[in-house]
Amino acid sequence: MSEIALIGKKIGMTREFYKTGQLVPVTVLKMEKARVIQVIEEDKRGYKAVQLGFGKIKNSKLTKAMKGFFAKKNTEAKKKLKEFRVTSTENYKVEMRGLVQSPKLIRVYESAAPTRYWQKLRVDQILRVRERTAFQRMLVICYELDALVTMADVTSQSDFTMPVIDDSDTRIQGTGLVHPMLTAAVPNPVALNQSQRLLLLTGPNMAGKTTYLRALLTALYFAHLGMGVPAAEFSFSPLRHLISSISLSDSLSEGVSYFRAEALRVKAIATAVHGGGRTVAIMDEPFKGTNVKDAFDASLAVLEKLAEKTDCLIVVSSHLIELAESLESAETIKYCFFEAEEEGARLSFDYRLKAGVSQQRLGMRVLEEEGVFELLE
Repeated sequence: MSEIALIGKKIGMTREFYKTGQLVPVTVLKMEKARVIQVIEEDKRGYKAVQLGFGKIKNSKLTKAMKGFFAKKNTEAKKKLKEFRVTSTENYKVEMRGLVQSPKLIRVYESAAPTRYWQKLRVDQILRVRERTAFQRMLVICYELDALVTMADVTSQSDFTMPVIDDSDTRIQGTGLVHPMLTAAVPNPVALNQSQRLLLLTGPNMAGKTTYLRALLTALYFAHLGMGVPAAEFSFSPLRHLISSISLSDSLSEGVSYFRAEALRVKAIATAVHGGGRTVAIMDEPFKGTNVKDAFDASLAVLEKLAEKTDCLIVVSSHLIELAESLESAETIKYCFFEAEEEGARLSFDYRLKAGVSQQRLGMRVLEEEGVFELLE
């Protein structure tokens, strides 16, 4: 992938009337040749970038240092210098020259600044119509650069960790994993591989199961974007499918009930696993849209099959703690839980991931703490 930047000076605004009578605002830009001053390699400054020069300036207005700089680069002096960080500098000049040095655009650069209304429209017509493909490509690359810069800024400002790509078997390994939207998040580890490829999470409500799932999903998504992740250390295998079943809803217009929506999401997971390719699927309390018996039977049947599949990692949270006993013969299942501290008048949580299966049942206590039964007396 190569990137380019387009530098111009805004002259003003005008307008154009289409044949339909529609009035369209037009921004008039003055574009001179944006010359590549230097290509910066990573081994020199720790990053890759292209420095562009724009605008004319008299040598008499340059400092001695800048005169030496432009002389060393064997190029004419430019009024403005701007660095654009890029992911690769190998093919940069080739694509940029191909886009900005087309004959029609060169005539625009070299012509006098448009002073009349029709001249401005002429420039606008060249950019919007005759050189539309090249100009759209420039915009796409600018948008991509903007996204990359934003991701880099977030990684730096949030003190995220750059992930390590592990291209062996499908696995995730990390420490200090947190949710980026929490200000005082409790860090937790994650470790899944092909010997333990299904994680069954148990624990009471509010203990941290869903937050942990969201933190893992966020880290994996950020890692695949190429940015840092909210963890102390994080390594992963590049995936073909990343599927979540957390925030589902029914659809009255489509005639899909909540349980049907759950079934369709599980079908999407099964299709991805069956089709091959590395897959990570994360499910939060699957089949809660039906009765307890059906939810248990469906969860057991699906998890037994998923535990046998290779090249995939599955993370499931559930209140059905009886699943652990029924799945104890499956050697590829790992069990972890979050718990609540029951000391004192109200429940408290440490949000620490622990090995094993939770035996806590706190639904009635939460209702009592909230005074539900007193209101119903």
